[in-house]
Amino acid sequence: TASNTPTSYGATGLPAGLTVNTSTGVISGTPTTAGTYTTTVSATNATGTGSQSVIITINNTGTTPYLGTAWAIPGKIEAENYDNGGEGLAYHDNETLNQGGQQRTTEGVDVENSADGTFNVGWTSAGEWLKYTVNVASTGTYTLDARIASPNTGKSLHVEIDGITVATVAIPNTTGWQTYQTASVTTSSITAGIHIMRIYMDTDGFNINYVNFTLNAPPSVTSASTASGTTGTAFSYSITASNTPTSYGATGLPAGLTVNTSTGVISGTPTTAGTYTTTVSATNANGTGNKPVVITISQLAPSVTSASTASGTIGTAFTYSITASNAPTSYGATGLPAGLTVNTSTGIISGTPTTAGTYTTTVSATNATGTGSKPVVITVSSVTDPAGVITCYKAPGSITVDGNLSESGWNITRQFSKLIFGTVNNTATFGVLWDNSNLYIGVKVLDANLYADSPDWWEDDAVEIYLDANYNKLSTYDGFDNQIIKGFNKTGVSTKFNITGLQHAVTPIAGGYAIELAIPWSQLGISSPVSGTNVGFDISYDDDDNGGGRDGQATWNGTIDNYQNTSAFGRLTLSSTTASKPVGNDLLQSAEEKKVLLYPNPVTQGILTVVASALTGNTQVEILNIAGALVQTETVNVVNGQFQIYVAGLKPGMYLLRMPDGGKIITEVFIVK
Repeated sequence: TASNTPTSYGATGLPAGLTVNTSTGVISGTPTTAGTYTTTVSATNATGTGSQSVIITINNTGTTPYLGTAWAIPGKIEAENYDNGGEGLAYHDNETLNQGGQQRTTEGVDVENSADGTFNVGWTSAGEWLKYTVNVASTGTYTLDARIASPNTGKSLHVEIDGITVATVAIPNTTGWQTYQTASVTTSSITAGIHIMRIYMDTDGFNINYVNFTLNAPPSVTSASTASGTTGTAFSYSITASNTPTSYGATGLPAGLTVNTSTGVISGTPTTAGTYTTTVSATNANGTGNKPVVITISQLAPSVTSASTASGTIGTAFTYSITASNAPTSYGATGLPAGLTVNTSTGIISGTPTTAGTYTTTVSATNATGTGSKPVVITVSSVTDPAGVITCYKAPGSITVDGNLSESGWNITRQFSKLIFGTVNNTATFGVLWDNSNLYIGVKVLDANLYADSPDWWEDDAVEIYLDANYNKLSTYDGFDNQIIKGFNKTGVSTKFNITGLQHAVTPIAGGYAIELAIPWSQLGISSPVSGTNVGFDISYDDDDNGGGRDGQATWNGTIDNYQNTSAFGRLTLSSTTASKPVGNDLLQSAEEKKVLLYPNPVTQGILTVVASALTGNTQVEILNIAGALVQTETVNVVNGQFQIYVAGLKPGMYLLRMPDGGKIITEVFIVK
């Protein structure tokens, strides 16, 4: 109050919960915090303002939280769980009777059993209120869900925090006093801490079961901060977050991974090893929450993917690239053919192979995780010479001239492919080698009928060798030319011109004989043979099947005039490459090597006789064509270590006979003419 007709009023420093009416000067409200407050009140007219200090003391109301603990927000607060303290302090009810009578029966708040669960406050009327001590965990806006039942329309309540309205709830017509619905509103911002909350009944005519507060906050990602995977292996990681996300995201993912924005699942197959700092996110209507996640992708050990076979030729540059998955950092290879090496950085196997054969090489690729390996079969072939030419390789070591052609380096596979006259009923092959001292020649002949009853060696079973050392291909012999004849049972040797230091030997083998010769270069007029030297050369064998004169002659390249005319000779070209004996390439191995003989070979009358001392009884044999296709299968009866097989139905050509021998499977070559 003030003299001199004030026209307006004011007050500063009021206790929480109180306000001043500037027109009437009335300070009113419900104080919420005990204490002594120095308030300045004022009155104003046209002349000026007068003020005065007023000490306002707010005494503690004596209310305490129901059950002793402030109710948590966010959370659910049952309407019947208002503070302890009684009428005017913890609640205000317009009548003193608890009309429901189901809880707190000595107090005036009307509590009844609820069809929605537990109890509800009913018989509400305008102006009533309920007080609750609450503990707000986080500052922010909240979704307030009021569980309400009412058969009426136009009803409402509001909620205050420390005397300030934070939400007004319009109550729907739920069609019945115990038919409940949820009425939801968004509050204004509520600060964190202990507060006094009041629910004010703005109207009558509704029941209230509870209120529930949910913080309107963006999601907070709660899933793990790390994850791991492996290249080439399926990966999965689930983004989880609080506050009901509606979508998800991720940036900085490893290659091969994607995020499902609806479910938050990161999945896929990573392709690149490394450590990736990925940002995952979860979003709702209130914003987005992010979190860094470190994803470590490890590398699988390499898996070699390059070809399982490779081929090369002696003296020709070779290359093969080891390829592998999972980012190898180094490569390796063991069991390589002579002349080849591997680049451990690039995986390229290269070089010039020097030794024919089939090699099972193990190639490998390595990374930080481990090593993957794979067998690769590398086949190195001898040079395919043009017609009339033989590449003569160097002997790998010392050659002992004794008729044993199983020494390292011998490759007795060359054919006497040209019939000069008559018929020959045998099979013969030959090979050549050289070193700085000698030219070496080896021959194997399989012949069931061998004769040596003529004064002229060429009329019996024998081998003839022709040489044109200066390779001038004259029609007559000169001082660089020679003819050498070696009979199957002769201890000596026949030459057109004497050869000092000539070494020669003949040795019986199963089904025939073998011849080996060493011819000094010095006796051919060549003092220092070198790679690339050309020598005129031919070789023939004579076949006598029934005594008397020979029945036929076959040669490698020349004519019947080889003994006097060098013009039709073929050519030997010396190579610096060292010879080797390819496994399985010798068509006519010695008896010590195989103990198997096929004759006649070539077959001309439709019957092939096989001598195999290791076989007994009934034995199944197979015949394959040169391409490896099965063309004939028979069960034969082996008697005294041999049997016959009928091949009259086979077309002319080369075939493979496959049979068991001493617990192994062996393959022999025969020819049908």
